[in-house]
Amino acid sequence: MYRDDSEAAWARVRQLEAELARLRAGAGEHDQADDKRIGELEAQIEELRSGARPAPRRRVLTWGRLIGVLIALVLLVVLKPFWVGLVEITSPAAGEALYRFFCGLGSTQDCFYKGVMAHRRGDLAAAEAAYVEACTDDNADACNNLASLVKKRDAAEHRRLKEKACGLGSALGCGDLAVALDEAGEREQALKLGREACDKGSHLSCANLAWILLRARRIDEALNTALEASKADPEQPAAHLSLGLVLVTRADPEGAVAALRRTVALSRAPRTNGELWTHDEPIEGIIRGRLEELGLIYTERADTIHKVLNRRPEWMGEVPLRDRPPQPLPAAPPRDADRPRPLAPLR
Repeated sequence: MYRDDSEAAWARVRQLEAELARLRAGAGEHDQADDKRIGELEAQIEELRSGARPAPRRRVLTWGRLIGVLIALVLLVVLKPFWVGLVEITSPAAGEALYRFFCGLGSTQDCFYKGVMAHRRGDLAAAEAAYVEACTDDNADACNNLASLVKKRDAAEHRRLKEKACGLGSALGCGDLAVALDEAGEREQALKLGREACDKGSHLSCANLAWILLRARRIDEALNTALEASKADPEQPAAHLSLGLVLVTRADPEGAVAALRRTVALSRAPRTNGELWTHDEPIEGIIRGRLEELGLIYTERADTIHKVLNRRPEWMGEVPLRDRPPQPLPAAPPRDADRPRPLAPLR
């Protein structure tokens, strides 16, 4: 039996054998060309029977093919953020593997994304290692996230990294630096830097700015800023946290608990786009700490703050919210530019 027993091979062998038989039948009449043909037929039949194949034809790399390959490579590189992002949405593990691969090739931005993926799944050691690698190559976002991870163990390094991120052009880094400045007692500088970061489109920085304004007892401005941040990025937990804290100072415990419950739910959900709110303690600890700090600033709201603290199971999502008719968000107070101005006196 032939090693290649496909129908095409069998048919070709029968065809060659029939031709060979015809040539041999006229052995006394054929010429030198026929002898040559007989030799060729015998060699082809032997090749088919032994399973031998002729050497594959080598493809010639033409200019057209070369240009096509180059165009495909350019498109692959230019569209990389889109197709890698699509892979990440479909399979986070595969997306992280791609970020790890491109980081190994020297892509600083992919090293940052590798850190974000590790951060999202709770592997803080892997996240910090990736952020360090990217921050060393002056990736502003990596420096900013790294600062959040080292805040508790090294306050000086936290401040240095925030300043570096802000200096490299990260609006979010400047917004976080504003919070650090406010905590250090540099409020005017903090408000100026926080407003600049918020105006650059960083909704997380707007949420931080609302907290700074609230600490400064500028409640109307804080409410405006928190409302804008929560509407611009409804999935940002920090925006709802700031809104809930503002509502506490406005003596609205029901609205505050609802906003804090939204904060907890969003902080537990995976965030696949937008700014990642990084913090080094559980969300419950952050909420309790800020409520207690408000109690020191707004002593006149101590009862409201106490009520909200006692309703922890509700804002932590452990029990349903108390039944009450749905209420809309409070209207934003008018800005100074929108307030009616008194008429000038007649002369």
